[in-house]
Amino acid sequence: RLLLCPNRTQTKLSILFLSVVIFEAGRRVVSFVPAPSSTRPFPVGFVRGSDRSKSSVLRLRGSGSMEGQKNTVSGLDAVEWNDRKGLQGKWTNPEKGWKVAVEWKQTPYGVGVFAVEDIPAGTVLRVGRHGMNQLRFRGAEEVEAFCRAGMSGREDDEAAYRSRVGYAKDYLFGFFPDTDERGYAPDVATVPDCVAMWIPGNGLNHNLIPNTVYRPAPGGVEEGINLEALGDVKSGEELVDDYRRHGKAPPWAIEW
Repeated sequence: RLLLCPNRTQTKLSILFLSVVIFEAGRRVVSFVPAPSSTRPFPVGFVRGSDRSKSSVLRLRGSGSMEGQKNTVSGLDAVEWNDRKGLQGKWTNPEKGWKVAVEWKQTPYGVGVFAVEDIPAGTVLRVGRHGMNQLRFRGAEEVEAFCRAGMSGREDDEAAYRSRVGYAKDYLFGFFPDTDERGYAPDVATVPDCVAMWIPGNGLNHNLIPNTVYRPAPGGVEEGINLEALGDVKSGEELVDDYRRHGKAPPWAIEW
C-alpha cells in the first residue's frame, strides 16, 4: 500500500513512497509530503477482501511456516486487477499467507484490515515469499514486465495492461531490512534497499502509531518479507502501518 496523503479534501490518491507520485485527474505531480502529526491521511486506493471465519484461518504463532499457502503470483492473466474485492476473494486467507484471523471492513479512510482474534506482539501475521505472494522489483523494466506478462496481442490487452499498471502504482512499497525494533530506518528519506509488492495487498491503512511491522523472512530479504504484530492487537482492532517507514521512491520508480 503506497504512502502518504495529508490532504483531507482528496479522497483517492496514488502515492509512491515518501517521494510522492500523485495521479489525479490525469495529472502527475512529484513531491515530498511529510505526514502531519495531527492528521491521519486518507489511504491510497481501496483494498477489499472477503470475510473468512476463524475456523478457516491457520494460526501459527510467531511462525514463518508456509503451510497452507498457495502461489498467488501465478496465472496473472486470469486476474481482474481492477476488482480489488474479487482479487482478495480469489484465495482463502491461509492461501494468501495469513496466519491469523483477519477480515476487511469499510472505514472512513477506505477499506481496512481488522483482527478477528486477539494477537500477541511478535506474531507473524502474514508470511511473504518472493515468487509466491510477493514480487520484488529492481528496476522499471521488471515492473513493466509484470504489467505485460501473458499478453499476446489480444484486443483487450491494453485494458489489462492499464489495470496492472494501476495495481502496481497503488501497491508497490519500499522496505529497509536494517531498522530499529519499530521498523524505522535511520533515515527514511533515503531510497529503500528493496521494492516489492504483495499479491494481493494487505489492506493496511496509514497511522502514525502502527501496530504492524515488516520484517525480513528467516532466510533474509532475498527470500521474502513477513508482516508481524508490533504490539498486542485486540480482536476488532484495525491493523495499520506508518507509511513513512517505506522511504523515498527510487528514481526509476518515479520515472516509470
